[in-house]
Amino acid sequence: MSQRAVEQFIGRLITDSDFRRRAAKNIALVCEEEGYKLSNAEIRILASLDYERLARTEEFWLDDGIKRFTVGSGKVL
Repeated sequence: MSQRAVEQFIGRLITDSDFRRRAAKNIALVCEEEGYKLSNAEIRILASLDYERLARTEEFWLDDGIKRFTVGSGKVL
């Protein structure tokens, strides 16, 4: 996988709470469902991230204008 794709994946982890919750439960399945072609080493590294810290980053540091809004999140689409 290219560095750009890894960066896109991490960016989505930060800005998309639904994606982050799904990835925290089963990152390999999420990669398959979403079309991310990660190596086993990349999956292992990304699985070891602190997902609670990523959630706090979204909650406290990101403006709502750059977050992904999902149905059922309580946020306006």
